Amino acid sequence: MTICEYCGAAVYGEVCEYCDMPINNKPAPPKIIYKSEKSASTVSMPVIKHRKKFIRKILTGVFAVCAVNFIVMAITANYNISRTYITSPPEYAVEYDQHEQNHHNEETNELLPVYDANESFIENGVFPSGTYQIGVDIPEGTYIFMPDTSDGHGVQGIYSDPSCENQISSAYVHFDGTRIAEISGNGYLDFSWATAYNLDMHPEIENNPRKHDGMFIVGRDIEAGTYKLEELGEYAEWYIYSDINAVGGVLKQSGQLYSYDDYNENVTNEITLYDGEYLELQYCIITD
Repeated sequence: MTICEYCGAAVYGEVCEYCDMPINNKPAPPKIIYKSEKSASTVSMPVIKHRKKFIRKILTGVFAVCAVNFIVMAITANYNISRTYITSPPEYAVEYDQHEQNHHNEETNELLPVYDANESFIENGVFPSGTYQIGVDIPEGTYIFMPDTSDGHGVQGIYSDPSCENQISSAYVHFDGTRIAEISGNGYLDFSWATAYNLDMHPEIENNPRKHDGMFIVGRDIEAGTYKLEELGEYAEWYIYSDINAVGGVLKQSGQLYSYDDYNENVTNEITLYDGEYLELQYCIITD
Protein backbone atom coordinates (compact mmCIF):
# COMPACT_ATOMS: atom_id res chain seq x y z
CA MET A 1 0.00 0.00 0.00
CA THR A 2 1.17 3.52 -0.90
CA ILE A 3 -0.01 6.82 0.53
CA CYS A 4 -0.83 9.52 -2.02
CA GLU A 5 1.43 12.46 -1.49
CA TYR A 6 -1.26 14.88 -2.80
CA CYS A 7 -4.45 13.87 -0.99
CA GLY A 8 -3.26 11.37 1.59
CA ALA A 9 -5.51 8.55 0.42
CA ALA A 10 -4.45 4.93 0.25
CA VAL A 11 -3.40 3.94 -3.28
CA TYR A 12 -3.10 0.42 -4.59
CA GLY A 13 -2.11 1.21 -8.15
CA GLU A 14 -0.11 3.73 -10.09
CA VAL A 15 -2.89 6.42 -10.08
CA CYS A 16 -4.78 7.72 -7.06
CA GLU A 17 -8.48 6.82 -7.33
CA TYR A 18 -9.51 9.96 -5.41
CA CYS A 19 -7.46 12.74 -7.03
CA ASP A 20 -6.31 10.97 -10.27
CA MET A 21 -2.71 11.99 -9.62
CA PRO A 22 0.12 9.67 -10.64
CA ILE A 23 1.93 7.93 -7.82
CA ASN A 24 5.75 7.85 -7.54
CA ASN A 25 6.59 4.38 -6.30
CA LYS A 26 10.33 5.03 -5.99
CA PRO A 27 11.40 4.66 -2.35
CA ALA A 28 12.72 7.75 -0.69
CA PRO A 29 16.53 7.87 -0.49
CA PRO A 30 17.85 6.86 2.91
CA LYS A 31 18.97 9.60 5.23
CA ILE A 32 22.73 9.86 5.49
CA ILE A 33 23.94 10.10 9.05
CA TYR A 34 27.42 11.51 9.34
CA LYS A 35 29.82 10.13 11.94
CA SER A 36 29.75 13.25 14.07
CA GLU A 37 25.93 13.36 13.92
CA LYS A 38 25.68 9.65 14.71
CA SER A 39 28.01 9.93 17.69
CA ALA A 40 26.11 12.88 19.01
CA SER A 41 22.78 11.15 18.62
CA THR A 42 23.74 7.70 19.85
CA VAL A 43 26.27 8.36 22.64
CA SER A 44 25.39 10.87 25.30
CA MET A 45 27.98 13.03 27.11
CA PRO A 46 27.36 11.40 30.55
CA VAL A 47 28.23 8.02 29.03
CA ILE A 48 31.51 9.42 27.62
CA LYS A 49 32.46 10.94 30.97
CA HIS A 50 31.64 7.67 32.73
CA ARG A 51 33.89 5.75 30.33
CA LYS A 52 36.76 8.21 30.86
CA LYS A 53 36.46 7.87 34.64
CA PHE A 54 36.41 4.09 34.32
CA ILE A 55 39.58 4.12 32.16
CA ARG A 56 41.30 6.43 34.66
CA LYS A 57 40.48 4.04 37.48
CA ILE A 58 41.92 1.10 35.54
CA LEU A 59 45.15 2.99 34.74
CA THR A 60 45.49 4.17 38.34
CA GLY A 61 45.09 0.61 39.59
CA VAL A 62 47.70 -0.69 37.14
CA PHE A 63 50.21 1.98 38.20
CA ALA A 64 49.54 1.26 41.88
CA VAL A 65 50.15 -2.46 41.42
CA CYS A 66 53.41 -1.78 39.55
CA ALA A 67 54.58 0.58 42.29
CA VAL A 68 53.83 -1.94 45.04
CA ASN A 69 55.65 -4.69 43.13
CA PHE A 70 58.70 -2.44 42.69
CA ILE A 71 58.82 -1.61 46.41
CA VAL A 72 58.47 -5.28 47.37
CA MET A 73 61.28 -6.25 44.98
CA ALA A 74 63.54 -3.53 46.40
CA ILE A 75 62.89 -4.62 49.99
CA THR A 76 63.46 -8.27 49.08
CA ALA A 77 66.78 -7.46 47.40
CA ASN A 78 67.87 -5.39 50.39
CA TYR A 79 67.23 -8.24 52.79
CA ASN A 80 68.60 -11.01 50.60
CA ILE A 81 71.38 -12.03 52.96
CA SER A 82 73.98 -14.30 51.40
CA ARG A 83 76.69 -14.05 54.09
CA THR A 84 75.72 -14.02 57.74
CA TYR A 85 78.93 -14.68 59.62
CA ILE A 86 79.26 -11.61 61.87
CA THR A 87 77.13 -11.10 64.94
CA SER A 88 75.49 -7.75 65.69
CA PRO A 89 77.54 -5.15 67.58
CA PRO A 90 77.25 -5.23 71.37
CA GLU A 91 74.32 -3.46 73.00
CA TYR A 92 76.41 -0.50 74.14
CA ALA A 93 76.80 0.56 70.50
CA VAL A 94 73.06 0.99 69.92
CA GLU A 95 72.91 4.35 71.70
CA TYR A 96 75.24 5.82 69.08
CA ASP A 97 72.93 5.06 66.17
CA GLN A 98 71.39 8.53 66.25
CA HIS A 99 74.83 10.12 66.00
CA GLU A 100 75.58 8.06 62.89
CA GLN A 101 72.25 8.94 61.30
CA ASN A 102 72.82 12.65 61.84
CA HIS A 103 76.40 12.37 60.65
CA HIS A 104 76.31 10.49 57.36
CA ASN A 105 73.88 10.94 54.47
CA GLU A 106 74.35 8.11 51.97
CA GLU A 107 71.64 9.34 49.59
CA THR A 108 73.09 12.82 49.00
CA ASN A 109 76.72 11.64 49.26
CA GLU A 110 77.62 14.74 51.26
CA LEU A 111 81.08 15.09 52.76
CA LEU A 112 81.29 13.68 56.25
CA PRO A 113 81.73 16.38 58.89
CA VAL A 114 84.52 16.00 61.42
CA TYR A 115 83.40 15.10 64.91
CA ASP A 116 84.51 17.41 67.67
CA ALA A 117 86.20 15.65 70.55
CA ASN A 118 83.26 13.78 72.01
CA GLU A 119 83.75 12.64 75.56
CA SER A 120 81.10 9.95 75.32
CA PHE A 121 82.77 8.28 72.32
CA ILE A 122 86.23 8.51 73.84
CA GLU A 123 85.05 7.45 77.28
CA ASN A 124 83.29 4.34 75.96
CA GLY A 125 85.77 3.53 73.20
CA VAL A 126 82.99 3.09 70.62
CA PHE A 127 82.92 5.21 67.46
CA PRO A 128 80.22 5.26 64.77
CA SER A 129 80.94 5.91 61.09
CA GLY A 130 82.54 9.29 60.49
CA THR A 131 85.72 11.30 60.15
CA TYR A 132 87.92 11.76 63.23
CA GLN A 133 91.15 13.63 63.83
CA ILE A 134 93.61 11.10 65.22
CA GLY A 135 94.77 11.97 68.72
CA VAL A 136 92.02 14.58 69.12
CA ASP A 137 88.66 13.05 68.27
CA ILE A 138 89.81 9.45 68.53
CA PRO A 139 92.71 8.21 70.71
CA GLU A 140 95.60 6.29 69.21
CA GLY A 141 95.41 2.55 69.62
CA THR A 142 94.37 -0.74 68.06
CA TYR A 143 90.80 -0.82 66.76
CA ILE A 144 88.51 -3.43 65.36
CA PHE A 145 86.03 -2.31 62.69
CA MET A 146 82.81 -4.31 62.48
CA PRO A 147 80.28 -3.84 59.63
CA ASP A 148 76.96 -2.48 60.85
CA THR A 149 74.99 -5.26 59.13
CA SER A 150 75.69 -8.96 59.01
CA ASP A 151 75.84 -9.05 55.20
CA GLY A 152 77.35 -5.60 54.77
CA HIS A 153 80.79 -4.20 54.20
CA GLY A 154 82.82 -1.28 55.51
CA VAL A 155 85.29 1.26 54.15
CA GLN A 156 88.28 2.62 56.07
CA GLY A 157 91.14 4.98 55.24
CA ILE A 158 93.42 7.69 56.65
CA TYR A 159 93.77 11.17 55.12
CA SER A 160 95.76 14.33 55.68
CA ASP A 161 92.71 16.63 55.54
CA PRO A 162 89.23 16.55 57.11
CA SER A 163 87.53 16.59 53.67
CA CYS A 164 89.23 13.25 52.89
CA GLU A 165 90.68 14.33 49.56
CA ASN A 166 94.38 13.59 50.20
CA GLN A 167 94.97 9.97 51.12
CA ILE A 168 98.14 9.31 53.11
CA SER A 169 97.83 5.56 53.63
CA SER A 170 97.29 2.44 51.62
CA ALA A 171 94.66 1.34 54.09
CA TYR A 172 91.64 2.73 52.21
CA VAL A 173 89.96 -0.63 51.85
CA HIS A 174 86.58 -2.29 51.55
CA PHE A 175 86.05 -5.15 53.95
CA ASP A 176 83.23 -7.63 54.43
CA GLY A 177 84.41 -9.22 57.66
CA THR A 178 86.07 -7.63 60.67
CA ARG A 179 89.11 -5.40 60.14
CA ILE A 180 91.99 -4.68 62.54
CA ALA A 181 93.88 -1.38 62.25
CA GLU A 182 96.51 0.42 64.28
CA ILE A 183 95.52 4.09 64.51
CA SER A 184 98.36 6.50 65.29
CA GLY A 185 100.21 9.59 64.07
CA ASN A 186 98.75 12.66 62.37
CA GLY A 187 95.82 12.70 60.04
CA TYR A 188 92.14 11.91 59.91
CA LEU A 189 90.55 8.49 60.20
CA ASP A 190 87.54 8.05 57.93
CA PHE A 191 85.29 4.99 57.79
CA SER A 192 81.74 4.18 56.77
CA TRP A 193 79.10 1.45 57.28
CA ALA A 194 80.95 0.12 60.33
CA THR A 195 81.52 0.72 64.04
CA ALA A 196 85.02 1.00 65.53
CA TYR A 197 85.89 -0.38 68.97
CA ASN A 198 89.03 0.32 70.93
CA LEU A 199 90.33 -3.18 71.66
CA ASP A 200 92.21 -2.05 74.77
CA MET A 201 88.88 -0.96 76.25
CA HIS A 202 86.82 -3.86 74.88
CA PRO A 203 88.69 -7.15 75.34
CA GLU A 204 85.32 -8.91 75.56
CA ILE A 205 84.60 -8.50 71.83
CA GLU A 206 84.64 -11.90 70.13
CA ASN A 207 86.42 -12.14 66.79
CA ASN A 208 86.46 -15.82 65.87
CA PRO A 209 88.07 -16.98 62.57
CA ARG A 210 86.17 -20.26 62.89
CA LYS A 211 82.86 -18.42 62.45
CA HIS A 212 83.54 -15.67 59.90
CA ASP A 213 86.22 -14.20 57.69
CA GLY A 214 88.04 -10.91 58.33
CA MET A 215 91.20 -9.90 60.23
CA PHE A 216 92.39 -11.52 63.46
CA ILE A 217 95.18 -11.15 66.02
CA VAL A 218 97.16 -14.32 66.70
CA GLY A 219 97.33 -14.75 70.47
CA ARG A 220 94.06 -12.90 71.03
CA ASP A 221 91.52 -14.22 68.53
CA ILE A 222 93.26 -17.52 67.79
CA GLU A 223 96.16 -19.37 69.33
CA ALA A 224 99.43 -19.97 67.49
CA GLY A 225 99.54 -23.25 65.59
CA THR A 226 98.91 -24.95 62.26
CA TYR A 227 95.38 -24.93 60.89
CA LYS A 228 93.31 -26.08 57.93
CA LEU A 229 91.20 -23.63 55.94
CA GLU A 230 87.71 -24.18 54.56
CA GLU A 231 86.39 -22.27 51.55
CA LEU A 232 83.25 -20.14 51.98
CA GLY A 233 83.08 -18.73 48.48
CA GLU A 234 84.89 -18.26 45.22
CA TYR A 235 88.40 -16.78 45.29
CA ALA A 236 89.18 -17.80 48.87
CA GLU A 237 92.50 -16.20 49.95
CA TRP A 238 94.53 -15.68 53.13
CA TYR A 239 97.21 -13.21 54.24
CA ILE A 240 99.58 -13.19 57.22
CA TYR A 241 101.07 -9.87 58.40
CA SER A 242 104.03 -9.55 60.73
CA ASP A 243 102.94 -6.05 61.74
CA ILE A 244 100.22 -3.47 61.06
CA ASN A 245 100.34 0.30 61.42
CA ALA A 246 98.42 3.38 60.36
CA VAL A 247 99.78 3.15 56.82
CA GLY A 248 99.10 -0.54 56.27
CA GLY A 249 100.30 -4.04 57.04
CA VAL A 250 103.69 -5.66 56.60
CA LEU A 251 102.89 -8.74 54.54
CA LYS A 252 104.72 -11.90 55.55
CA GLN A 253 102.95 -14.58 53.53
CA SER A 254 99.82 -15.09 51.42
CA GLY A 255 98.10 -17.79 49.44
CA GLN A 256 94.86 -19.17 48.09
CA LEU A 257 92.85 -22.34 48.54
CA TYR A 258 92.35 -23.22 44.88
CA SER A 259 93.87 -22.42 41.51
CA TYR A 260 91.78 -19.92 39.54
CA ASP A 261 92.62 -19.65 35.83
CA ASP A 262 96.21 -18.37 35.56
CA TYR A 263 96.30 -17.22 39.19
CA ASN A 264 97.73 -20.18 41.13
CA GLU A 265 100.38 -18.71 43.45
CA ASN A 266 100.90 -20.66 46.71
CA VAL A 267 97.81 -22.84 46.49
CA THR A 268 97.27 -24.45 49.90
CA ASN A 269 94.60 -24.86 52.54
CA GLU A 270 97.01 -25.12 55.49
CA ILE A 271 98.68 -22.24 57.37
CA THR A 272 100.96 -21.88 60.40
CA LEU A 273 100.49 -18.94 62.76
CA TYR A 274 102.75 -17.40 65.41
CA ASP A 275 101.96 -15.07 68.31
CA GLY A 276 101.93 -11.40 67.40
CA GLU A 277 100.98 -11.98 63.77
CA TYR A 278 97.82 -10.74 62.07
CA LEU A 279 95.72 -13.06 59.94
CA GLU A 280 93.37 -11.93 57.18
CA LEU A 281 90.88 -14.39 55.68
CA GLN A 282 88.81 -13.68 52.58
CA TYR A 283 85.95 -16.05 51.78
CA CYS A 284 87.35 -18.78 54.02
CA ILE A 285 87.47 -19.77 57.70
CA ILE A 286 89.63 -21.91 59.93
CA THR A 287 88.51 -25.47 60.57
CA ASP A 288 89.97 -27.82 63.18
